[in-house]
Amino acid sequence: MNIKHASTKKPDVVTWIVFLISIGVVIITIASAIFPAMILGSMNEFPKYPMSIDVYEAGVLAYPITITGAITGTLIILHAMKKLPSAFSKSIKSISDFEVSSRTATVALIVILGTYIGFTASEIFQGEQWEDYKRSVEPKLQTWSVDEFFQIRGNPLSYFLLTTSMSVFGNYKVLAFASSIALSILVYFTTTIISGKRLAGLVSLGIVLSSTIFLTYDTSITYPSFWVLFYLLSLFTVYRAWPLSPFFFMLAILSKPLSVLFIPMTLFYIYRSEISQKKKIMITIPYGIILASVILMPYFSNVSFTNNITFDSHQFWSGFTAVASQFRFDGFILVFLLPLVVGLFMIARNGIRHAESAMVLVLGMLLLAPIISGLSTYTNNPYRFVPLVVFFAMGIGMVFSSRVNQVGASQSSEQS
Repeated sequence: MNIKHASTKKPDVVTWIVFLISIGVVIITIASAIFPAMILGSMNEFPKYPMSIDVYEAGVLAYPITITGAITGTLIILHAMKKLPSAFSKSIKSISDFEVSSRTATVALIVILGTYIGFTASEIFQGEQWEDYKRSVEPKLQTWSVDEFFQIRGNPLSYFLLTTSMSVFGNYKVLAFASSIALSILVYFTTTIISGKRLAGLVSLGIVLSSTIFLTYDTSITYPSFWVLFYLLSLFTVYRAWPLSPFFFMLAILSKPLSVLFIPMTLFYIYRSEISQKKKIMITIPYGIILASVILMPYFSNVSFTNNITFDSHQFWSGFTAVASQFRFDGFILVFLLPLVVGLFMIARNGIRHAESAMVLVLGMLLLAPIISGLSTYTNNPYRFVPLVVFFAMGIGMVFSSRVNQVGASQSSEQS
């Protein structure tokens, strides 16, 4: 299957709305990285922040973010004025036109994954150090049974896979590690499909495997990546096997109920996909049923997601600072968030709808932290940002190879 990419379509209202909201959220996020104390320190109604605090004290990433943003802005202005040096434009065109052969991509994929597995495999024999493991995960693993699989609360599929890993391999971490490997491979293939270029997939794969957040949790029993893998599979199968998309989404929810918050992102992804209108309607119906079930569940069971929900504006804004704080060791992502959104908008102007989807996926993950903080008592642990790492990497891959293959553009998506 080849995905059809338009190349002459002008940006519509949806493109502009997605871009403006995304750029606004990104600016707030990187502002928290440039001035870590600015947002919360400016809230005078919260006395725990003394008035003497320097809200404009620059953070560690202040200068890299500012310089990168200034360069990006300058290039945009020069591009709009058609003043970019021809040598620079030709260099960009050469990079975006460059593609690797299928054989080269396969060899590169094997080498990259082999290197990653070789350096990481020893971790599956190391103990789990997270406090939550000793406090809650380990006791539950020791008593968990298949009878608990269909319980509404918790993440039964994760426990099922972990206990299966112990039963089959004698080690809880084997399937957790296998999940991270599968996620890495899926990032490559998903990016390759939506961009039409193998090079984009390799770029995305490299970014994911160099992420500190990803590498911190890739073999974790306490915070396994099953939910991220199943959610990305639900997006991948929209094109490859669309009836399976809701199925994998349900697996993501069973692995981590938090995944239910991704429904708006999924619906937008389907809406802007290149599959036929009939398939869009048919694939949306199961997602509508899932959403309705979540909304109506409190009325037909003793499970409620809204019992203790109250909006706390202070905690909401602290969610933006959490993003900047948790990515302090993944500075590349914070530094290039703004250029990424701008780059995705630029290629979206050429009618590549997947650029809009990439923006929405990044936007949704950036808003996840403020929503969790503002509406619940849960903390924003770093593992929850693994999907942001994945979507950022996929977006970079698309921008890096923004000139899609014309072979894919010339064939109808109806072949899917």
